[in-house]
Amino acid sequence: MSAHKERRLFEDAIQEVIEDNKATGTLVGVSFIKGLSNSEKSATPRVEILCNAIEFERIGDTITGNSSMQAEITLYSNAHDVSRGTHATNAGAIEDVMFATNLVALFVATDVDDFTARQVYPVSAEDFVEGDLAASRITIQADNCNVIETT
Repeated sequence: MSAHKERRLFEDAIQEVIEDNKATGTLVGVSFIKGLSNSEKSATPRVEILCNAIEFERIGDTITGNSSMQAEITLYSNAHDVSRGTHATNAGAIEDVMFATNLVALFVATDVDDFTARQVYPVSAEDFVEGDLAASRITIQADNCNVIETT
């Protein structure tokens, strides 16, 4: 299994979980960017989803097919375009989904083909300022992930 493919599927699943479970009326006009893409980096507000770590389970020299992954979900809002209240509402919508008690069930329910995770949980959350941008980041961990190879 390709680490690149597993990362992309995890990022796709995160986006789908957020979009399918966010509060009505939140994240309106927010674009999603996944991976290390530099496209649309100037668009705000935007959510950047980056799977920044992956580790494959090994037994001796054999990779079992299971992996653990970590991803950062960062909401950026430009202070000139979005009020602090709107940023806080959008950040809260993402946080409500990622800190849900049934987070694993939300990932199981996604339509992202061939991706499963048996444990998904938030690791950290932080707010910061980056130039003119307000930013809110949540880091999540997924363990016992598996991507089923299809031909």
